[in-house]
Amino acid sequence: MANRIPFLTYSAEELKQVKGDFQESSFVKEKTGVDNVCERAAMKAANEEGTFILRKQAENGITIAIVKYDWKLERELAKEYRIDEQ
Repeated sequence: MANRIPFLTYSAEELKQVKGDFQESSFVKEKTGVDNVCERAAMKAANEEGTFILRKQAENGITIAIVKYDWKLERELAKEYRIDEQ
């Protein structure tokens, strides 16, 4: 985990299980086995409890979606990352 930023990946089967309204792409489905990767992956990373702040955007071969997720750092995780309680 470089710079303490996790790199998350999901299988097509995991992404298919994510519930929501996603922009479908037949091209993406043909290549990956799932109709949408970026929005489904963003929502899955937010434990399916997030809110889109940027829906699917594609340019120059790069596709992105951003989900906002309210989270709380658990005490044990804070210890692991040496984050002082306040």
